[in-house]
Amino acid sequence: MSAIRPDDRQQVQQSVEEALRTGKEFVEEFRVACPDGSERWISSRGRTQSASNGKLQRLMGACVDITERKRAEAAARKDREELAHLSRVAIMGEMAGALAHELNQPLTGIVNNASAARRFIAKGRADLPETRRAVRSRGGGRAPGR
Repeated sequence: MSAIRPDDRQQVQQSVEEALRTGKEFVEEFRVACPDGSERWISSRGRTQSASNGKLQRLMGACVDITERKRAEAAARKDREELAHLSRVAIMGEMAGALAHELNQPLTGIVNNASAARRFIAKGRADLPETRRAVRSRGGGRAPGR
């Protein structure tokens, strides 16, 4: 138990105690500190065996090093998170493009009407009431003098 990481130790201890108390199988995954300072993931599975008089005789089980599986799961989780982030960024880009298009359409009409009104005014051929109406219409009216 002393090799088990402190933050995993309580859960493993509870699982073993429950197996000893109830006779049920225990299954746990936890991290252990190795003598070289590295850390390994362990999957432990076991059950109790009782003597013919019903007294607990022993606790038997097996431990398997699952470090590589845990690393692969962590890499897959990181890849999924990155993919989800990229998907959100792509959706935001699409929304920004659609918003820009929706804003540019009326703005283009407004700019075109204002430019036409300026040209007619500059040439002295402007019908002022019609020019005012075209500028007020925000792109919805016809250009002055047409």
